[in-house]
Amino acid sequence: MATETRSGDGLSRPLNNLQVRKGPGWLYAVLSKPKSLRSRLAFWNALVILLTLLLKGLVVYQLVTSLLVLDLDSRLQIQASKLEAAALAASGRPLNAAFFHALVRGDPVSEFTTNSTYIKLFDTVSGHPIAFSSQLDQVLVPLKQGDFEAALHGQRVSGTWQDRDGFQVHTLTIALRDKQQRLIAVAQICQSLQVVKQVQAILVTGLLVGSLVAALLAYAVSFWLTSYELRPLRTLSSTMHNLSAQGLRTRLHPPKAVTEIEQLTGSFNAMAERLEASFALQHTFASDVSHELRTPLTAIQGQLDVLLLDRELKDEVHTDLQQVSAELRRLSRLVTNLLTTTRADAGMLPQPYAYGAQAVELDLLVVETARQARFLNQQRTLKIEELEQLHIPGDADMLKQMVLNLVDNALTYTPPSGQITLALARSSEDSHPVQEEMHARQAEWAVLSVCDTGPGIDPEDLPHIFKRHYRARHTTTSSKLGAGLGLSIARLIAEAHGGSITVESTPGKGTCFRVWLPLPPV
Repeated sequence: MATETRSGDGLSRPLNNLQVRKGPGWLYAVLSKPKSLRSRLAFWNALVILLTLLLKGLVVYQLVTSLLVLDLDSRLQIQASKLEAAALAASGRPLNAAFFHALVRGDPVSEFTTNSTYIKLFDTVSGHPIAFSSQLDQVLVPLKQGDFEAALHGQRVSGTWQDRDGFQVHTLTIALRDKQQRLIAVAQICQSLQVVKQVQAILVTGLLVGSLVAALLAYAVSFWLTSYELRPLRTLSSTMHNLSAQGLRTRLHPPKAVTEIEQLTGSFNAMAERLEASFALQHTFASDVSHELRTPLTAIQGQLDVLLLDRELKDEVHTDLQQVSAELRRLSRLVTNLLTTTRADAGMLPQPYAYGAQAVELDLLVVETARQARFLNQQRTLKIEELEQLHIPGDADMLKQMVLNLVDNALTYTPPSGQITLALARSSEDSHPVQEEMHARQAEWAVLSVCDTGPGIDPEDLPHIFKRHYRARHTTTSSKLGAGLGLSIARLIAEAHGGSITVESTPGKGTCFRVWLPLPPV
């Protein structure tokens, strides 16, 4: 059985064997579940209060029990002293039954006295009971031999007796003597501990229930207070969650009452300022470099095109110039993609209708793109399978950039013996795979397909291929030469024209990208 644990650096590491954690099982079970900070703080606060109240309750319980037992012992001692005084005062009287019954009669019981003591007298020789208080029906607590002998030697012996039902009696055993120090009887003074047990039960119930209620109340109050105090943290967490390269200007105003949250908010604002400055510098650098590179690349490309028109060039030189021209076109396209990406990061998305709607003939654009793509890689076969005369409103340069990115992606992944196929056809409304997800329904679409016979795309990689700089886990050497921007920019341009891009791929057989562009109503 394998489990997963978290190390100190926050990384998850698998465990081959189940590990036994130390500490209280119930406490770990409660705390191991994911909880918010406010619930954990409230729980710890309630737990500390509960433990404090239980400790206080234990002290109160022991103190009250000790006071009750001391009071009971005091009453037994007082009764014993009265018995001894009565025995001394009765010196010279006959030791008959009337005398012993007078000794055990005890003090009168009033209506307010419900916890009285009981007296039993035992013979000094045989140890048999000779008299006991009138409140007792029978003698249930016997006289222990050890207590009897200790009393005969002048000791006062205290003890506790418990029956089968758990009822307890506290006893005090003494010897009664007359003025001549002659033994008259052995007296056992008893009082039930039932009152003490009842008080203990009431204390336990009251203290436990009171502690639990106080802990629950403390949890509720602490939860509310921590929720109130942690509002700045929730605001900070929400802001950090929504933080992006376009929203780095966000700043928080820290509360003045909490030093720690104020420091954390200040650190966040400082981090956001550094990130904003870093992103701004990066965007400025990428935009400037991309813009500055386009002019010399265009000039070099023009010179190469002029050289390629010279018929006196040798075949080897002509071939080398064609390869240089193809690589230069690839570099120009990479610079254009980089500039487009930088502008998109800065919030300047492609706007094909910024200077009015222009009719773009898609069939001519496909033919021109295919002609230009043949110079990029002459080892692959590229053909146009179907071509309808279709036109849409948009930006011709952007659409050409989109198609070139898709074709270049197909050339990169297709082996030398493979084939790339271009097609342009009209499609009806119902054939669009994501028509139900669009806000407005479109009657007809111009579908531009770019298909290849390459290795295909793994199903787990398909949802991520349009992400910027995404790399599939299984890539060939040639695929690592790109920048990972082509597909993301192609989708960006398609969406700017109101369309979308879908992909179908079978591993080992090939991939087909389809660009769906809305046709104007007839």
